[in-house]
Amino acid sequence: MEIARLGEQALIQRLDSLLASSQAPRGNVILGIGDDAALVRAESGGYQLLTTDQAIEGVHFQRDWAVPTDLGWKALAVNLSDIAAMGGTPKTALVSLSLPPQTDVAWVDAFYQGLAEAAAAYDVAIVGGDTAAGPVIAVNVTVTGIPLVDSQGQPRVLLRSAAKVGDTVAVTGVLGVAAAGLRALQSGVTAPSSLIRSFLHPIPRVPEGWLLVEEGVQAAIDVSDGLISDLQRLCLASGIAAEVDAAQVPLHLDAVACFPQEAREMALTGGEDYELLFTAPPEVVQRVQARADLPVTAIGRVVAGVAGAVRLLDAEGKGIMLPQRTGWRHF
Repeated sequence: MEIARLGEQALIQRLDSLLASSQAPRGNVILGIGDDAALVRAESGGYQLLTTDQAIEGVHFQRDWAVPTDLGWKALAVNLSDIAAMGGTPKTALVSLSLPPQTDVAWVDAFYQGLAEAAAAYDVAIVGGDTAAGPVIAVNVTVTGIPLVDSQGQPRVLLRSAAKVGDTVAVTGVLGVAAAGLRALQSGVTAPSSLIRSFLHPIPRVPEGWLLVEEGVQAAIDVSDGLISDLQRLCLASGIAAEVDAAQVPLHLDAVACFPQEAREMALTGGEDYELLFTAPPEVVQRVQARADLPVTAIGRVVAGVAGAVRLLDAEGKGIMLPQRTGWRHF
C-alpha cells in the first residue's frame, strides 16, 4: 500500500506500533508519540519537553515568496508553538539544514539571522545541528523545553487527551489569516501585509500556553493543520466529539475584505495560524478570557459521540456539511 493511501495519522500509528513492539521499556518517558511534544523525565531530575518539525522547499515554502529571514523565523517558530501547546517554556534548539551546493551563502546568512531573531525573542539557545547537501533546501529543527510544575514538582502539561464532555471549545486570536496570506502569495493577489506576515512570520503563543496551565486548562493543541482537522485530533485522543458554531469562529477583518467568500472556510480549514485551540469548563474559559492579552473566543462545546467527530453548526444550531478538505494533509 502506498503511503498516500494510508494517510499521515495512520502512518504515525503504524510507526508507533512498530516502535512499541521493538523497543525496551523506557521508564523515563512520560508522554511519547501523540501530543504536540514528548515529555520525559531527565536522568538528573526534572522534566523535559521535546519536539521536532521540518520544512521542505517546494512543499512548505517557496524561496521566491519571502526573504530568507522570514523563513528562518518560521522554521523555529513552528516548533516553539508545539512547546506552547503543551504549556511549556522552550529552552534550546538544534537546526539541521540540507542545501543545494549552488545556494548563495548570503541566503544562508539571512536564514540564520531569522532563526537568531526568533531565538532571541523567546530566549532560546541554538546549540547545534547539522548541514548536508541535497537537491532542495530542507530544514529540520528540534526544540527542547521544560514544563510548568506543581508544588510537588510534578509536571503540569496540556494534553490532547484531556478534553471532557461539557467543556467549552475555545481558541486564541483569529483564524484563517495565514491561509489568506498563502492564497495571496500563490495567486498573486494584492493583499494587506498583515495577511502575508501572518503566514511568513507566525507568533507562537508561549505566554498564552502558560496562562492556560495556570488557570487549570488541561486539553489543548496548536492550530497548525486547520481548526477542524486539529480539533478532530484532540477529540480522537480524548475519545469524545465536538460541536463548532461556525459563526463564532473569529476571523481577521483583512482576510474577510480580501477573500469575502472564502474567509470563513479558510478559518475552518486553512491552518498555520499557530493559535491555541483548547477545551475547559466554561468558568475556566472565562478566567482565561479575563486575563489574556489577546482575544480568546468560545466557539463550541465538547459532547459525547464518536471519538474524533466534529459537527459544524449554523447560527440556528442546524448542522452544516463539513468542507471536503478539513485541513492540511501531508499524504
